[in-house]
Amino acid sequence: MSAAVSLLKTQCAMEKAAVDGSFKTQCLHGGSAAQKKAAEEVAAAVRDEKKWALLALAVKLLEPLAVAQDVGQTDGRGLGSVQHHMYKLRAQFSSFAFPPGPERQQFKDFVLGCFNDRKKYAMRPIHSLAYILDPRYVDQSDQPTAAESSAAFKLLKALAAARDTRLALSKHGVAEENLIPANYSHATEQAVMLEYTAFKSKMGGQLQVEEAWEAGSVHDPLGWWVTFGSHLTHLQPLAVKVMKLPVGFAAGERSFSNAAHIQTNLRTRLAMSRLHELLYIYYNYRALRVPCSPSSLSVSSVVTPSAVGSLTKTGGATTRGEEGAVDDGESIVDPVEAFADSLMEDKNGGGMLGTQLTQE
Repeated sequence: MSAAVSLLKTQCAMEKAAVDGSFKTQCLHGGSAAQKKAAEEVAAAVRDEKKWALLALAVKLLEPLAVAQDVGQTDGRGLGSVQHHMYKLRAQFSSFAFPPGPERQQFKDFVLGCFNDRKKYAMRPIHSLAYILDPRYVDQSDQPTAAESSAAFKLLKALAAARDTRLALSKHGVAEENLIPANYSHATEQAVMLEYTAFKSKMGGQLQVEEAWEAGSVHDPLGWWVTFGSHLTHLQPLAVKVMKLPVGFAAGERSFSNAAHIQTNLRTRLAMSRLHELLYIYYNYRALRVPCSPSSLSVSSVVTPSAVGSLTKTGGATTRGEEGAVDDGESIVDPVEAFADSLMEDKNGGGMLGTQLTQE
């Protein structure tokens, strides 16, 4: 999507270059026959206004999709937002001003068909369950279909039954489900739908308070359930678990990729503990590499005093354990280096990060 937007912004520059004299001399009038033919095709494509119009149409049509993807990676406030953005995309595609002509309806049907196929592939009952349990969308006109609701409620009951089973295992001190007495309590499974009805109807406890449903209150679904759902003793634990689910796993996938860059074919003997430490340093690098003063070292919770070194005040200057390392008024402690030292000292009894890495 970003590539299409960037290409659209260069339309004027590309059209100007296509009619430039030097372009004609070097590309259209010079080179081999194949090069001339390719240059002519490129120039013709650049001058084709219909292609630019189709590109602009694609950008306008897919822009909400790009926004939804960006929000999905940055907004961790509940898995229900995935279903919410699906409804917004469907509304966007349904009301989009497709270009007039005999193929307009066919184009629209094709776009909606692609959207429905993608939705069937990507959406699962957990998305519908997170949506119906999200206080932000209780009063929304867009609600799951009958089939989606049925699958979501089936999943909710399964989660309730699993919770009852775990409680019974803990109560009777056994490790296998077949050892639990047949008459163990199914309180959560029996009460969960009743409490969901109370949640949906805004009845009981603090749900009857209007302030509980204000935009500021429902902004964080997880915090809302912890704060306002305490009287729903069986539904609240399940809702909290659902709200804790991440919207996407892009960060986890990136961590695997970064681990592959660190533990290469040349470093197959790298211990898992060392790999974990290196990954931790890598991910906290930007957060830790911030100039700070000794009195307000924000990373003191992860940097040991021995790793930081001896900090002494000399007049208006600060030194770090060695002469010449002086900075007027500001600390020259590198938190990244200090944190790396702390890891290596705990593991090997001291030494700088670079020295330890060369010994692997």
